[in-house]
Amino acid sequence: RESSPSEIMGISSAVSSPARILTCLGLAWGVQHLINVQMRHGPVGLCSNEEPSDWIDIEGMASNHNNGRRNLLSGKIRARPCQTFSESYQEARAKFRFASSRLAEKAPAGVVKRHTLSVTPGKDYTIDITIIRAGPDAGRGLTIHSSGCHGVEGFAGSAIQVAFLDHLVSLLDEDVQESTGADELPMLPATTVLVHVLNPHGMAHNRRFNENNVDLNRNALFPDEWPEVLARGNVARYDDFDETLFNPRRAPTLIDAYFTVFVKAALAIVRYGYVNMKRSLVAGTYTHSRGIFFGGTELQQSHLLLQDFLLKEGLTDNVGPLTWIDVHTGLGPSGIDTLL
Repeated sequence: RESSPSEIMGISSAVSSPARILTCLGLAWGVQHLINVQMRHGPVGLCSNEEPSDWIDIEGMASNHNNGRRNLLSGKIRARPCQTFSESYQEARAKFRFASSRLAEKAPAGVVKRHTLSVTPGKDYTIDITIIRAGPDAGRGLTIHSSGCHGVEGFAGSAIQVAFLDHLVSLLDEDVQESTGADELPMLPATTVLVHVLNPHGMAHNRRFNENNVDLNRNALFPDEWPEVLARGNVARYDDFDETLFNPRRAPTLIDAYFTVFVKAALAIVRYGYVNMKRSLVAGTYTHSRGIFFGGTELQQSHLLLQDFLLKEGLTDNVGPLTWIDVHTGLGPSGIDTLL
């Protein structure tokens, strides 16, 4: 939850002298750690000549849909994290738009279409969409790849999308065409729609939730589901953990962050059970509008915009098989793709 300036300024007065010493030591360690990271890897967006490239194997994705034609997507994508990852929402959007425009310039006319949906009127928060039409010989179907449903998690999904677009551009370069005989966009298994950052406000502010404190993943409900969900009330005993653990009523001090929260968590687990705490977090809430994992009380603007766009573009009309890849971070082994 965002805190007011007065609340933030009040933190220092609530911290005791020993805690201030520990705070200074912690800040000193953090600064030194940041310096070490910068010395080893350099700032995001700048690549060292000595940095090895990462490879992403996508051979299995394309091999079964080429209808007898050689699919130039078979093989591996070469991507450098220092080029594809970004440090801010604005940088990520600029990289996505630039990669999309380069592909549109090199691809045959009409193959690549770019769209921008404004999420918040008067503010520069947008959902950017790039449609890559499959050729007439491609298999039926539609692939949607979306990033940033949970705001701050969009940095990974955006990097994947930028790397994918850059790879398609590289396949259309003259030297590649001469060596492969390709005179058109490498055939995709199906028409592909890249949805860049569904929750731009959350990503811009490094938050999981959107401009209304709504978790878009828990907000994606059909119209007939809303009455039932809103009538549930205390879903999975969320109220039991509300004020004591999930949603404190004041800005936390450093002591709260490094000590009190663990004591409260232990007491809550003893009283209500560890399984109940996990269930309440996963289920979220549809009644506490200022709480974490709030699902909202109606479909949010980001969902409405994307839904209307897909319908107006005719992308949902008799598409055949539909594959939707929604990229998140935080679960599974670090650095390993996990299908949920």
